[in-house]
This record gives sequence, structure tokens and C-alpha cells, in this order.
Amino acid sequence: MLAIQRSADAHCGAANAQTYRLIREHKLSSFDPRVAAFANLFQLTSVQLFMEQDRNCVIADNYLLSMAFIYMQRAHYAPHQYTMFNLLVALYLAHEVEEDEMNMKIVLMQIAAGGQPTDNFWSFFQSRKTKLWHDIQCRAYVSRAACENLMQTVMPGNYIWRRWRRHVPHMRRGFY
Repeated sequence: MLAIQRSADAHCGAANAQTYRLIREHKLSSFDPRVAAFANLFQLTSVQLFMEQDRNCVIADNYLLSMAFIYMQRAHYAPHQYTMFNLLVALYLAHEVEEDEMNMKIVLMQIAAGGQPTDNFWSFFQSRKTKLWHDIQCRAYVSRAACENLMQTVMPGNYIWRRWRRHVPHMRRGFY
């Protein structure tokens, strides 16, 4: 059992080392087309509306957004794959890894479906999440240090990195 844990720790360390290396070697600069594609996502009206409705930043705070970006990097997404739908899939996976709060994942699913998701949409969304999981080679762990390094290095000062989660005294239906 201890050997399995050491192997998992080494694998997670390797994944974070790769993220640090990308940033340190300036492969992820503001001029990188993938960074530009990620930044352009937040210019879309639909994404801006989503961010405004998530006023307490519980669905998409700065750490979850940085995890989503790192997932897209690990999956080697091309710039045209930086879409709102893929962002929502990456956020869903980040919630599964860090939060595992079903209400928040349901809200993400409703946003992606544009309303109440059907069984077919649920299956499709889950298959896309599983595909992302395989594309990142099951390396969903992202350290807090990697997130903070990303926020300080890639698009520093962007408003998405200032999305700090606020305490929500009680859960409400819809956005929190």
C-alpha cells in the first residue's frame, strides 16, 4: 500500500513539475496562442454572464479556473478547443477533484445544457469529462503552489485571478 502511495506522489509531483517547467521556460507567456485563447474565453458574453451570476465565486474561483487552464494544457488542447463547453467540463472535473459538491456540479451541468439537462446530455457531458480525464492521463491533482505560480506568471492582474471565494451562509437554488 505504501508503494502505491509513493508512486502516486511521484506521479503527482511529476505533473506539477511539468506545469512549473512550462511556466518557467516561458512556454506559457501572454503571447502563447493557448493563453490568448484562454483569455479570449472570458471576453465571450456567455462566459461573462456566467461569471456575473457566480457572484460568490463558488462555481469558478481563481483556483478552480487555474486548475481548468492547467487541465486544458495537460490535454494539449489547440486554441480552437478553448470553448465555454470545454471550460465547463474542466471546471466540473476540478470540482470533482477538489470539492465533490454535487449541487455545484449540477449547476455546471445546467449551464452547459442551457437549462435542465436531459439523460442524453448527462451521458454526453460525462463522456467528455471522462475523455478529458484520459487526455490528461489521469493527472487531475494540481497543487496550490502550481495554481498560485500560474496566476502570478500567466496573465497576471487579470480579473479571473481575483475571483476569491466568499463564504455562503446557506445554499440556495441555482447560483450561489
